[in-house]
Amino acid sequence: MPKLQALPIDPLLPQIAAALREAPSLVVQATPGSGKTTRIPPYLLAQALVKPEQEILVLVPRRLAAKMAALRVAEELGEAAGERVGYQFRFENVSGPKTRLRFLTEGMLLRFLVQDPRLERAGMVVLDEFHERHLHSDVALGYLRSLQQGARPDLKLLVMSATLQVEGLVPFLPGSRVFQLEAPAFPVAVEYLPSDPKKPVEAKVREALAYAKGQAPPEIRRGDVLVFLPGMAEILRCADALERAFGAEFLILPLHGELPKEAQAKVFAKADRPKVILATNVAETSLTIEGVTLVIDSGLQRQASYSWWSGIPALKTRPTSKASGIQRAGRAGRTAPGLCYRLYSAADWEARLAFETPEIRRSDLAQTLLEIKAMGTQRLSDFGWFEAPPEGALQASAALLHQLGATETPDLDAALSRLGRRMAAIPIHPRLARFLLEAERRDCLGAALRLAALISEDALEEVDVFHQLETGRLTEPQRRLIVLWGGHFSKAAVQARGREEELAYALLTGFPDRVARRRLDSASAEKQRAMERGGEVELVFCNGGAGLLRGEAALEGEWCVVLDVQEKQHAGQARPKVHVSALAPIQPEWLFDWQGSLLAEERELVWDERLGRVFQVSRIRYGQLVISESREAPEDGAAAERLFLKSALSLELEGSAAESLEVPGLL
Repeated sequence: MPKLQALPIDPLLPQIAAALREAPSLVVQATPGSGKTTRIPPYLLAQALVKPEQEILVLVPRRLAAKMAALRVAEELGEAAGERVGYQFRFENVSGPKTRLRFLTEGMLLRFLVQDPRLERAGMVVLDEFHERHLHSDVALGYLRSLQQGARPDLKLLVMSATLQVEGLVPFLPGSRVFQLEAPAFPVAVEYLPSDPKKPVEAKVREALAYAKGQAPPEIRRGDVLVFLPGMAEILRCADALERAFGAEFLILPLHGELPKEAQAKVFAKADRPKVILATNVAETSLTIEGVTLVIDSGLQRQASYSWWSGIPALKTRPTSKASGIQRAGRAGRTAPGLCYRLYSAADWEARLAFETPEIRRSDLAQTLLEIKAMGTQRLSDFGWFEAPPEGALQASAALLHQLGATETPDLDAALSRLGRRMAAIPIHPRLARFLLEAERRDCLGAALRLAALISEDALEEVDVFHQLETGRLTEPQRRLIVLWGGHFSKAAVQARGREEELAYALLTGFPDRVARRRLDSASAEKQRAMERGGEVELVFCNGGAGLLRGEAALEGEWCVVLDVQEKQHAGQARPKVHVSALAPIQPEWLFDWQGSLLAEERELVWDERLGRVFQVSRIRYGQLVISESREAPEDGAAAERLFLKSALSLELEGSAAESLEVPGLL
């Protein structure tokens, strides 16, 4: 075993192990770079705190951080990853029969729990970087605590973070102790370098690096540079720009999860010239990079969000919080005084949120509810949330699961249906799971998998989704998703292409509340055609409201499923306009198959002033849209007579007088 570098956390390791022998749970708060992620889990494994046949699972928020931590621990143990130490996340599983310490992403743990609600494989679960408050980590902590207090009293829980507010955790984990370690840090000076907001981020970084060459103190210029960018696309563009401008002076090193192991290792190795490391917020606390004296902070991040229209998870570029900005700046002061350039103004800094809003307060919860129920927690009212989500979001998600057929009733405590259990087995949003299962039944799963990958990756670029499906090319991540989801079906089903009509019907089952109809008015057919050629067509949504469709993308027929929309607001407009950006045409008769809260029949008596008669109007509605309407003779003669007399007399009387009029012998 190689000789290990001493880290600040090392003296606390025996105390942490002793505490976990006595207590079921423990909280460790230690500053970035202290070694908590790579030193505590292997030490606990060596101290035999779990049974020989059990694993220690370490939850890490990001794939890159999980992989790098596992590789570092395996290296320090003198072995390759996949032996005693492994890692696992979507698309990659490096582990084997000897693996006892497994680093994984938070979402992967929930998949384990769906398959094995008692989590028999694990004797301990470590939740790292809990301060980030991801939805999956909040749900995992709540479920694991319930499991610990019920079926698995032997299960150990360790919650770790760099900037943890422990006040809420200690009462949530009865009997837990708290260990805190504040490693010394050097001062970091901060400068603001605002520029035109429309300027590309790679141009801002290039200018900041040029400014540092001329203005930064010599001791800063001798160190490495860490650049925080929101995502991989910006990393690649920035790498290209900096390579062309400074390739002879700096070693430009992107850092992202798609890099091979050898390229990632260069980030942490010594170099013959200063390094410029281009990273996302994974380098805030999850990874420690020695030798950084200058941080360039774009002030942006990719934040887990979701489409307000479809509920499908998505990553949105958002400003970082002050807490995140402080963490980023601190990376320049690990080994010596440092400098941080923020590529925005001081006024912008003052206006930012102090902390990130926990995901549980701002996320779509349909997939979370489905997974919790699949773990065996049928009554959501009994679930031990670390922080309860908004009641409205819970109710909306429960209603959607019922519309999709995943639950027997629309309330929070409803049991999963047989269909719901199949949906929960597929690691995908419930809408897309329902879509794929219906596509399997209709022999069009191959095409459905491609379309689901486009929807999931927010890659719908044409209004006509079927045209994009025929002509578009898939990216490598989209192909991986198809392989992942296709593994839950037979090979024959995955190869079935089917017809567009079958695919459209399957889409309806996944998006039943996103049906729209072209607005019909009294305009002539010639006028309607003119509007479609040069203007916009209005679509009315079944859940209320309306959206605009470009005339050149005219809808064939009247009905469709709207898969995506965009909001646009111009100066002077009170509210944004909704523009339909992706749809699939459907047949209205399909809606009659949809037995649920959306389909309703109503009858009312109406007075036809032109004919001077009372009719009974029968309507079948789908949400707020009328599918069919008929007029017939009234069934209730007495009610028809009352309406007839009131309506006829109101032609000569004021409305208020007619409402109170009584006609002896007839009423």
